[in-house]
Amino acid sequence: MEINPVLKVANKGCNLDCRYCFYNKQTRGKKIMPLEVLEMVIKEVCEHNQGDIIFIWHGGEPLLAGVEFYQQAFQLQERYKKPTQKIINSIQTNGTLINAEWGNIFKRYSVIVGVSLDGPKDLHDKHRQFPNGKGSFEEVMRGIEFLKSFGVDFAVISVVTQETMKIPEEVFDFLISQNPIWVNFVPSLATLNGSALSFEQSIQSSEYIEFLIKIFGLWLKRGDYRIKILPMETIICGFLEKEHRDYRLVGECKKRLDVRSCERNLVVIPNGDVKTCAFHSYRDVFEFGNIKAGLATILNSSRYQQYQEHLRAIKKRCSTCKWYRVCPNGCPRDFYIGGINGLFCKESPRLFRFIQESLDGYQIAKEWA
Repeated sequence: MEINPVLKVANKGCNLDCRYCFYNKQTRGKKIMPLEVLEMVIKEVCEHNQGDIIFIWHGGEPLLAGVEFYQQAFQLQERYKKPTQKIINSIQTNGTLINAEWGNIFKRYSVIVGVSLDGPKDLHDKHRQFPNGKGSFEEVMRGIEFLKSFGVDFAVISVVTQETMKIPEEVFDFLISQNPIWVNFVPSLATLNGSALSFEQSIQSSEYIEFLIKIFGLWLKRGDYRIKILPMETIICGFLEKEHRDYRLVGECKKRLDVRSCERNLVVIPNGDVKTCAFHSYRDVFEFGNIKAGLATILNSSRYQQYQEHLRAIKKRCSTCKWYRVCPNGCPRDFYIGGINGLFCKESPRLFRFIQESLDGYQIAKEWA
């Protein structure tokens, strides 16, 4: 089984204080992953995997680790990877710290960058703020300009709130105008199994689906099928029997970053503890041990096997659903939040039907062939 690590190098540490960030509901920590742990993760994964590897760099804000940290990381990857292995690096950042130095290293190592950008300035600045209350829009846009100037591929991650839903066309047009390789709309959900992750602008799953339907309609109207919008692109891939590109709808976290597909992701936090994916590991639902014990020990642990049973149970239940080829299993987190029927099981068919009907009425299938 191939493993692709999500390294939360700064864990909860961040230079922003976004109003909807669930880390604001927890104690913030600012510890950066020590070089010892970094090297151990890279060594273990390279030795374990036979094929190519995607390293996903996450936070808090992962750029707080500094340029030297990543230079060391990329050098360690070169040291430990097998001669036949290809390594891909993807980083998710709020974009405020990107400068020419970062642009240079991203270009040099072909890092795929995901930037958090909610929309036009007024919308973005309402929730994505510095601790002093100042909006971060100008700094994010400056960071994006550095990425463009260095020819770095970047995606946009946009959090959907009640305010976003009021101006879907404005948000869509603005984000597309930045020419990202894809846009990923992520809901600010109103509940997490009663764990009080909501804030006043959170949305319900039904509202999120309604928003996606509107966005898909705008995408159709534009008629440029090279524009990639998640999760709709994933659903289209399902209908056309092509490879999925969005981890939220593919069960065991098989993910594609437009360059290759990978299998199961595991999160490693600064002290070396290994958990499930970044979403599902909230409140430590599944912890598997510490990387110091070795990856083989972790994968053979009773806790990890219990998690695999959890995934198999979800898969078994979902396999009889008529939409299974479009949404095979969904993210395990959604079943933890929503219970036996999943968080989006009731509402998602509306989106699936809308897209299915659209595939029959437009030239999308030919464009994607």
